[in-house]
Amino acid sequence: MDGKTMLISIDEDLAEIVDKRIRQSARFDTANDYIRALIERDAETDEEARGLLAKELTPGAGAEETAFVEVSAEEVIRRNRARRQA
Repeated sequence: MDGKTMLISIDEDLAEIVDKRIRQSARFDTANDYIRALIERDAETDEEARGLLAKELTPGAGAEETAFVEVSAEEVIRRNRARRQA
């Protein structure tokens, strides 16, 4: 694969994790393969998150002003705590 070469430094603990992943997985032959897969997965996750956020925000962005209800910060916190406990 042609591309840009980048030199990165990682501490010994991270290097051990990379080595372990390479040994345990048939998917990765080298540290480059593993790091490339991590970066690709990060980019995919970022795109998925953006898509989910847009999906949630789109209805509100097009809603009429009367659809919105004013609430205090305390009410928002209370609702979020209740959701987490449910």
